[in-house]
Amino acid sequence: MNSWYLLALSSTLLNGARAFLTKRSAQGATPTMAARIIPSGVMVACGSLVVWQTVSSVGLGMRALLVSASLQGALFYIAALSRWEALRLRTPAHVLFPIVQASTPVLVVISAVLFDEWAALLAPQRLSGVSVALLSSFVLVDWKRLDWSSSRGVAFAVISMLASTGATLAAKYAFDADAQGSIFVFIVVSNAVGLALGVAHSLVVDGFGSHELRARQWLESTVVGILNFAALAAFLRAIKLGDLVVVASIGSLSAIVPIVLSVAWDGEVLRGRQDAAVALSILALLLLA
Repeated sequence: MNSWYLLALSSTLLNGARAFLTKRSAQGATPTMAARIIPSGVMVACGSLVVWQTVSSVGLGMRALLVSASLQGALFYIAALSRWEALRLRTPAHVLFPIVQASTPVLVVISAVLFDEWAALLAPQRLSGVSVALLSSFVLVDWKRLDWSSSRGVAFAVISMLASTGATLAAKYAFDADAQGSIFVFIVVSNAVGLALGVAHSLVVDGFGSHELRARQWLESTVVGILNFAALAAFLRAIKLGDLVVVASIGSLSAIVPIVLSVAWDGEVLRGRQDAAVALSILALLLLA
């Protein structure tokens, strides 16, 4: 089994767990400021620690890496903030996460064109796996229950999806431009930008206000940052070693994790279509292995 596949699968599971924990924080009493700033700060700290330990192998003169990381950080912040607002509006998990993961078909087409990954996409077994993964995301959405004309939650989910697409493409471009670029330098720069935007946003919105965080809220936000760091590091390594068309398709299946956890912990009810999506996701993972 290829190492990039294991990395992509690890990233998918970690990202799904992070999404579920973020959902619980958003629908609880955790302030937006804490939910955005603390995880970014944790990611900067983790990345900086790794860079410090591996400083001899890090080249800091890579313009493409630094510019792309800055752009990715800004887009990722927009994606995360939009997703947070959708969660605060209590958009159901089976609606929000599949829409966010709808970036996958866009990524598949763009990466095939821009990064010349047609051969990887058109290999019969992989094409079947990508198709089943996309079908799984489509089946997850209960389209009849969506109110496209008035749902602010859906609008925020769409914004998050578009920004997430741009963030992923920025990361892929960085490592295509410099295959030796350090993943952890990328993470530090990207999340430093996200941290700065989070601080600026909090100052503009409420001047930081008077947020008293309980120990559980500190812990949740810190764990979200650690999960985010691990998921992003695995994902970036996967797209360095493998093809984005396949890695993104595996990543799209992360929507299954928070949905399953929402059923187990929060009592959300799955319909038959969601059960089918879980089965399709497992099939897609087998085909893409």
